[in-house]
Amino acid sequence: MPTVPDVSVRTPGWLGSLRPRVGIPPGARSLFAQLTPSLIAAWAMSGLYLSLGPSLVLSLLHSSNHFAGGLVIVAFAGGAAIGSLLVRALDTRLTVIIGSVVLTLGVGVSLLAIMMASAAGSYAAAALTGLGFGPAFSGSFRSFAPLAPPDKRSSLLSSVFVVSYLAFGVVVLVAGVAITSYGLFDTTYGYGLVVMAFAALTTIEAYRSHGRTRTAVQPSREPNQVVLIPPLKS
Repeated sequence: MPTVPDVSVRTPGWLGSLRPRVGIPPGARSLFAQLTPSLIAAWAMSGLYLSLGPSLVLSLLHSSNHFAGGLVIVAFAGGAAIGSLLVRALDTRLTVIIGSVVLTLGVGVSLLAIMMASAAGSYAAAALTGLGFGPAFSGSFRSFAPLAPPDKRSSLLSSVFVVSYLAFGVVVLVAGVAITSYGLFDTTYGYGLVVMAFAALTTIEAYRSHGRTRTAVQPSREPNQVVLIPPLKS
């Protein structure tokens, strides 16, 4: 059975090892700032679907069937799983770009479906948004992991989850309070527009960075890689 070696430095004291460590190594700070809007957009939209998604669909269906409401979560989570699988072999920065673009489109379609009072459109939009959520988060996660030494990696990834879960929880709580003043649909419109702005910002920044990287860095060859050169034409 293949195993992964433990490269962490052993230190005495089991109690100290339980203390949570959150931090961003210097080499990852620029990228962390660049991709934070994507993390916020992805997880804020995830929080919207998991908290308000069923209520929105049931309002459009004029129904109280909890199974019908739960299907919107199934569509979102299923889309996220499929999206992550489809891009698993792509470059991490390209994965973030694709995920952010699809996430922006998914949110836009979601708002359009609500405006048209289309429950079927809401289910389709949930799946499309999930297709963007999966690559946006997995691409960000894979981008961060190589930027920290082994003894700092857990701290960096903990920072990723702190930002993600704050967006997942705090933004939804703010939306819940806003519903009491502005109503379910108006709050959703405002929520969706903010998410689209964050996702679009990440798309632009990641695209610029991806272009600079492609220009500055020449493709490297793996050791022992055979390169076939076609014969010159006479």
